[in-house]
Amino acid sequence: MLWSVAEDTEASLVIRRSRFIAWVVPLNDESEVEGHLGQSRQRWPGATHYVFAYRLDDRHPGRGYDAGEPHGTAGAPVLKAIAQRGLYFTLVIVVRYFGGIRLGTAGLVEAYHQAAAEALDKAQKVPVIDAVRVVAVVPYSAWQSLQEWMAGRQGWYKADYAETVKVTLHVEPSEVEPLTAWIGQRGGKVVETAAVGWQRP
Repeated sequence: MLWSVAEDTEASLVIRRSRFIAWVVPLNDESEVEGHLGQSRQRWPGATHYVFAYRLDDRHPGRGYDAGEPHGTAGAPVLKAIAQRGLYFTLVIVVRYFGGIRLGTAGLVEAYHQAAAEALDKAQKVPVIDAVRVVAVVPYSAWQSLQEWMAGRQGWYKADYAETVKVTLHVEPSEVEPLTAWIGQRGGKVVETAAVGWQRP
């Protein structure tokens, strides 16, 4: 299981007259980065720099972009803030409006890291799992027990109630076989399983 952010979060600060706005965004894959960057330019037009960094799964080291700031002073400290919090599938864009006072190399590193850290610390964290979707039908007599079974595992579910309970569960691959057996033993039936990749609730 990995951790990500649940929803967009912002923080802003002013350092020696430069304004830094950090925008944290849940990210599903690399193809979404350019779209979010375009949104940031629309939301905060005329900024001096649009620095960003992102991290995907645990096989992806993450990337940071300085966006015209001196090399290593912007994207890297933003990426470091993401990594320090153990977050994945997360994009942080830091918009800077230059205030006329140069911050120097160390000052830029500190400012970009601080802006990203403040926004990340405000964000709600959620689990992300390499999920299999399991659709099952269970009798009401087994429904409470199934909820208790899920409570002790990583994953989530959504239920529709009719004559029986039709439940769609997202679980880790290792849980599919025991879950299928558990449901069958209690008079239920799994009607579909499908690997859906990395998912958040």
